Amino acid sequence: TMPAAPSTFEAVATVLKTIIDTEFAAENIVATFDNIHESQGTKGICVGIAPIEDLVQPTNHLVQETMIEVRFLDLWKKEIDPKTVINPTRITAFAERFRAALREAGNGITDPGTGQVWFFQLLKISYPDDPTGNKSRFFASIRVWGNNSQLVETV
Repeated sequence: TMPAAPSTFEAVATVLKTIIDTEFAAENIVATFDNIHESQGTKGICVGIAPIEDLVQPTNHLVQETMIEVRFLDLWKKEIDPKTVINPTRITAFAERFRAALREAGNGITDPGTGQVWFFQLLKISYPDDPTGNKSRFFASIRVWGNNSQLVETV
């Protein structure tokens, strides 16, 4: 028997990981497949890629969408001091680099393993507070779509 094809999440998260690892190689940032916890980031920058949901487009059942969240947690110090100033331009600069790298990777990225073509759309970048109430992280919501593997033969 042939090995099962990777899940949609695994296929597209692998592409996203390559984009992130390449863009942030100078900082030695390596993304992981994980819904990283908000407390992470005290020992270094953490980036996680996690699935949110898989959907079939209601108007076109041949298309499957996968929603993915990328969490980028910059280093933060575990001390509460209302006078601590964390300049948010550092995290917004990381977010802009991520946005540009995703845009530069382009659409119509082909998975070499399956020949499946994936399209990426950055829907939203949010800047939730870190545990000290500062802005040292961003969460990116990404919509990825391609053929619905339930209806389209992929082998």
